[in-house]
Order: sequence, then structure tokens, then C-alpha cells
Amino acid sequence: MICWYCYWGWPKQIRDIYDRAEADIDCLIREYPDESNDWEPLEEPRSGEEALNYGPAHVVWSDENWDCAEGCLKDMKHHLSRLRPSRTWPLEILVVIRRSLEELIALPDEIRFAEPEGYDGEHPENYPPAAGLEMVK
Repeated sequence: MICWYCYWGWPKQIRDIYDRAEADIDCLIREYPDESNDWEPLEEPRSGEEALNYGPAHVVWSDENWDCAEGCLKDMKHHLSRLRPSRTWPLEILVVIRRSLEELIALPDEIRFAEPEGYDGEHPENYPPAAGLEMVK
């Protein structure tokens, strides 16, 4: 099976959401105290990319399963209501991840589900994106 998104890229609107969340998390991580004070250094995640691709929304961002965003958001809201900030996954980072899912869900279906219906899994070049849809790698 050949990943359609790997071949064509992501719709620009989805890439923009991901890039914005990654940059915001990177900024939060840079703001955490270093080892020179009484705080422990931040262990996980070490970057916005790590937080998105290996964190609580990995099934959406790493696996490009845009259709899982609603379930993932529901799980995060449930867990966030009981979470306290920690050194490894600060609440502020989890909030950015949650925001990225909310923004993704708000996109129209023709953007969120850009992979053409009937894609054969083998020849992505024969299944171009819809006209007018900008794809970015």
C-alpha cells in the first residue's frame, strides 16, 4: 500500500494547523527552565514535532488519520479534565495539541478528507487531489 498523503502531501490548511501547533509547542518548551535552577529539566516532549507525532494525538498527526480527530479530542477532553501539569507533559502543551484537533475538525470535509474516493492504494499518481486543493509536503 502506498500512502496517498505521502505522495501528494497534506492539504495546505492541515499543514498550517500542524505547523502552527508545532511552533507554539516549541516556544513553550523553550520557556521551560533549564537545569541551572530548582526545576527538573523537561524530559518529554523535546519538540513540537515529538509532541504531535508521539503524544496523545499521534493517531491523527503521525498516522494522517484525520477521521480520528473527533475521538482523539473526546479522549483528550476527558483526560485534560483530570490532569495536572507535570514536568513531562505540561498542561499548556496538551492544550495546544487539543487546539490543533479542534482546528482540524473545523475544516470542511473536502479538505479533511482529500484522498480521492476509490484510491486503489497502489497508484497515487492516478488519483490527483481535487482541483483547487493546494497540497504541501
